[in-house]
Amino acid sequence: MMINQNLFAALICFISSFSYSQFSASYRLTHDQVQQDMNILYKSISEGVIEIYWYKDQSEFQSEFDSICNLQNGMPYIEFYREVTRMVSSMGCVHSYVQESPMDDYFSENHDFIPIGVNNTNSETLISFSVGNEIPLGSKLLEINGKTIDQIRSQMFTIYGTDGQITSIPKYGTQNEDFSYFYKHYVDTSQNFKVKFQYPSGKQEVKILQGVDWNIISNMPDFEKVKFTEYPYALNIENKIAILNIESSSRSEYNERKWAKFLDQCFEKIENEKIDHLIIDVRRNSGGWMPHMFHLVEYFARSRFVPVTEAWQKNDNYSFMKYSSTPKRDFINNKNRDLDSLIGVAQYDNWLINVEYVPKKEHFFNGQVYILAGGETHSAASRFISAAREYSNPIIIGDYPGGCYIGGSGGNSATVVLPNSQISVNIALTFFKPGWFDIRQKGSAVKPDHFIEQEIGNDAAMQFSINLINQSLTKPKLH
Repeated sequence: MMINQNLFAALICFISSFSYSQFSASYRLTHDQVQQDMNILYKSISEGVIEIYWYKDQSEFQSEFDSICNLQNGMPYIEFYREVTRMVSSMGCVHSYVQESPMDDYFSENHDFIPIGVNNTNSETLISFSVGNEIPLGSKLLEINGKTIDQIRSQMFTIYGTDGQITSIPKYGTQNEDFSYFYKHYVDTSQNFKVKFQYPSGKQEVKILQGVDWNIISNMPDFEKVKFTEYPYALNIENKIAILNIESSSRSEYNERKWAKFLDQCFEKIENEKIDHLIIDVRRNSGGWMPHMFHLVEYFARSRFVPVTEAWQKNDNYSFMKYSSTPKRDFINNKNRDLDSLIGVAQYDNWLINVEYVPKKEHFFNGQVYILAGGETHSAASRFISAAREYSNPIIIGDYPGGCYIGGSGGNSATVVLPNSQISVNIALTFFKPGWFDIRQKGSAVKPDHFIEQEIGNDAAMQFSINLINQSLTKPKLH
């Protein structure tokens, strides 16, 4: 059947405008709508996420939900959206997050964004770009619209999901163009911005900045996205130093056979050129396929190792699945055991559980490994750092990895769509217990041997590593 193109276009416009008006910032959810969505969210989190009560007392979590559900007048959509995001992020599971919301389209199409990007350090926030060069690069950001930068950072960090109490993820995740995105979504919907800042010289000034379209922000240069090496996803050898830059461990980038060939070629070249110092850069690696990263450890591990011993799930009959857009998976339950009466144990496919990894006989690297880590290093990439620390002796340089030392929930997940607000929430359902599991380490990351924060326009961690190696290469050998 043919449909008149003009009629079809008009229909699409009508549907789009209806959707937009329904979920604009002025839209208000009723008490019953808030209560229903929050109850579904509570069930999804409490039934699905293993780590939730590792980091938050159950009664405290319940009372936070109740305080929102009991708002008799309901609440504006934008406030509900922010509360859902905050509640999801508060559980300490980076793989559980607000995946999509009608607010995303509303903001990108109808609101101006603050025309600056930032670089967050532990102690301060510096300007990394400014549209029209209104504020000099490297200036210290002090206030926006009367809120101090500490208040703004606290508000942003609260809604940014992490594994446990790791702070490096929100610190790095809310900088550059993402700062403008998170400021608009979770702090202030203004279109003009009174910005107080301090020049590198120490002089302070206030400027009124006009908001800009998101396309302008997204196309601004990002100091953090300069290539750390000349050859991403590959090996670079120069001046007797090998740099292996792995920005992803996704199976979409490398299947098992291609990945194995890639690694073998890299370490064969390192061996042939008699390299004793290897830098492995995973600062921009947000994760992917765990076996990929464990196979990398085999090239410098000092012993055999089993990185995953069990897979834990809390349930196999989730009551929230009827709200999920993800097909229900079949899980084979083993005898239930529990850890502090919090979690059960489920049998998982044998592609990962109790698989032994063995140091390579060919092209084994017997030199010194240096691993560059940061807040964007999590999931499979942070497990790589944990395994390397456990079964080898790398020197870790940079910031704390974004992933937890003992791992976090990932693997199987369910996408739950809250029926009234249409907010989609990804709920991670499986925790892979590592061979180095120690419940006392929950919520903490591997500590770098040398803590080096990123700097604007300067790859400080890489330069530190190269200087460290050069000192070793020039040091007189004892006879």
